[in-house]
Amino acid sequence: MTDPRIQRIEDEAKAEARDIYRNNGNISSDDLDGILERTGDKIRKIGIDDDIIFKKLDEMESYLPNLTKRDVRRDVKIPQVKQGTGALKGKKEKEARDITGDEALLARSPFRFVALNERVATPEISDLTLDLPVEGGFSGCLRVTWAVETPLLIGDEVTEQVVGKPGETVEVAVPLRLGSNGPAVIPGASLRGMIRAATEIVAHSRLAQIDGHLRFGLRDFTHPRTKPENEADAPLAAKNIKAGWLRRNDAGGSVTYTITPCDWGAVMVHDLPVSLTSEADRHERWAEWLSMSVADRYQALKLPNDPSGMVSGQRNGKVIDFSKAPEWSFKCVDQDRAPKLYERVLNETGRSGHFIFSNKSPAKIDVQKLRDIDNERQKKKRGRPGQPKEMEYVFFGEKALEKFDVRQEDWAQFERINTKPAKNKRVPDGSWASLAPSLNNGGRVPVFYVERQGGIELGLTRFFKIAHDHDVGTIRDRTSSHERPRLDEEERLQLDLVESLFGYVYEPKDILSSANGRTRPEHIARRGRVSFGMAYLQPGMPAEIWPSLKSDPIETVQGAPRASFAPFYLSGTIKDYSSPLSKLAGRKRYIPQTPADQKAKSKSALEKRLRHEKKKQKNISKEVISHLRFLVPKTDGEDLIFTSDIRLHNVTAVEVGALLWVLTHGGDPEKPYRHMIGRAKPFGAGQLRVKALALTLKGHDAGADEMLMPPASWELSSGSREGWTGEGGQSMAPFLRAFDAHMTTFLGEALGANTVIKEFLAASDPEIGVALAGAGRMNYPDLKDFNALRKASKLSTGKDGGPTWPERFLGMDLAVDEMVMDKATPKPRPIRLPYKETTKP
Repeated sequence: MTDPRIQRIEDEAKAEARDIYRNNGNISSDDLDGILERTGDKIRKIGIDDDIIFKKLDEMESYLPNLTKRDVRRDVKIPQVKQGTGALKGKKEKEARDITGDEALLARSPFRFVALNERVATPEISDLTLDLPVEGGFSGCLRVTWAVETPLLIGDEVTEQVVGKPGETVEVAVPLRLGSNGPAVIPGASLRGMIRAATEIVAHSRLAQIDGHLRFGLRDFTHPRTKPENEADAPLAAKNIKAGWLRRNDAGGSVTYTITPCDWGAVMVHDLPVSLTSEADRHERWAEWLSMSVADRYQALKLPNDPSGMVSGQRNGKVIDFSKAPEWSFKCVDQDRAPKLYERVLNETGRSGHFIFSNKSPAKIDVQKLRDIDNERQKKKRGRPGQPKEMEYVFFGEKALEKFDVRQEDWAQFERINTKPAKNKRVPDGSWASLAPSLNNGGRVPVFYVERQGGIELGLTRFFKIAHDHDVGTIRDRTSSHERPRLDEEERLQLDLVESLFGYVYEPKDILSSANGRTRPEHIARRGRVSFGMAYLQPGMPAEIWPSLKSDPIETVQGAPRASFAPFYLSGTIKDYSSPLSKLAGRKRYIPQTPADQKAKSKSALEKRLRHEKKKQKNISKEVISHLRFLVPKTDGEDLIFTSDIRLHNVTAVEVGALLWVLTHGGDPEKPYRHMIGRAKPFGAGQLRVKALALTLKGHDAGADEMLMPPASWELSSGSREGWTGEGGQSMAPFLRAFDAHMTTFLGEALGANTVIKEFLAASDPEIGVALAGAGRMNYPDLKDFNALRKASKLSTGKDGGPTWPERFLGMDLAVDEMVMDKATPKPRPIRLPYKETTKP
């Protein structure tokens, strides 16, 4: 029987391990060593022999790292997901299972989703223009004083010399200034984007600022989209895959693309020229081949009489020129398999063709495993899923008479899947980074494709990423209030409040019911009646760059889950972009994490979070590392003060009130809420509040002038209360009341009682962020955890029909957070709307 004193000490060690896991998202070897050392000292002090101590420490060392993930949820009861009726016709379904506490625990991130509004609010006046003054309207300016409370980074990347390493440079993101020695600024576009996104939530507008045509790529060989019940019908089945040479055409001032089809087949990696070595070492060469990049594989094909080969450039700038690709002779050795299997021949007549290679394998290759697989192959046993790649491919002569044009929408889908965001545009990613330059320079590149819905899906490898069944717009429209009915030529757009005030730019195909319909100007664009000026750092404000230019920038990996990660961005029992039932999870909000009394520690807290994000990644390449410098006050704990103007033209009282409500989060004079802006928001950077507002509005008529009155007492500073505006200014209260009344009439309930409003304010509350962070709920999942979450949510592991828990993994209702937190989920503070408490200044 275990000595109760040892059991008590062991329980203390378990508690310490759980706390470390919640705070850091993992337990490092240093953490584990420290726990074991302290535990050994404690047991030794109660007179236990070293033999018993060492045995206990060995036991704890083996189970502590795994125990934390399993037990940190404290045996929380997890609601059951019941097996349904299988209403997803045509989809392969496995037996439904419960979502486990482990998976709920892994569902964490520094952002949450505010629920989508179920109805869309219309503007006070539906047909406002810039040129005709609206009755009872206003024009003028809101001067905003912003107080930035945590390090700020809004800017561009510059090339810097690495400290202490002559000749080595790195791209570093630095704060924006006007000129090399000018003042630090926040672009008006950044402020506009921040306020518009918040106003869309508060004013119950449509979710319009998204790429509705985006269909995310899928490479999952157990997914019903790629592996239907009848596997012969799989889009990537060999009988459905076609091959050809892709070319770019620039004639006529527009860019188009064509594919010239060709026959294709498979070749064993053993039969590649670089693999024809002695029998004793071919498995080592196979392993070497699997670890080579696509550019290095093509470079290995160079002939003795062509020492330059078909690859030029260095490192990440390598370009593959297929006009220099050597031809080889092949004979078919297996006509019955799909695809047909070929061998390269040296001294006999064969069919001329080109080797076509894929990119390197992501996992480290074990040579012994290759030997075992080769033995299985020679016994003519079929390969198993997940085994190392055994085949590459060969393309034969082009079929010029079958050349066809690639549809614009098909090319756009290919580019979305094979590019990544970078600065202000998308850039080629993966194998496409090596192949795109050749295409753009007039060359040809090999592609595989399948026919689908009157067009094609194409990729660069035999098993390329295909698109999910549904685009983002289709899934958004399942929340019916956010679906915009298509219009006939003569119909007018029915605008929501934000579209009317901020303006918009739309594609005709997103608006009109007929692709050939005549476009009215208001169908595609409308100029806004509110403009945001640049925010300037207050003159004389003591600010500096951090880390200083004399030291290295902070290195981190900004590995946030992209919108393609369905478990977080979709809602429903099944969260999958091919599901006919999944919906969008809501509007994404980064939660502030720094309360007023912790501002002095915001630099150290931010640096710890950023460096931890890099430290937890294993074997990362330099390309994914970000280098950051921030703007900070010279005195820790002080605010950076910026001032900007928001200019209003021909606006209504309701529209002024909407802006003021968002800027001030409803006007609570205690200012408990915050905005977030700029880079590194997930880690706490860019937290700011409105320090002061100065209204300078002019009414269009006597009725409007009656609303221009001195500030109410709650708007002014008092004692330690900062206040919103100063004596002699104009009051916010009449405009806040006008907006509140408009929304209350629309909602049929008090504005402060509305679920969307409550979730928005909770997502703006640093106290909520602090509580979630303290429970380890604001860290990104580890890379290995993403797959577990995806498997818990996708089509092939769930069935339709049961209760929709968890409806959202990261909903601002905090339902999943509550299941795995030690303490009670932080409850939103009571909403205070002071403009409703008094009507007189």
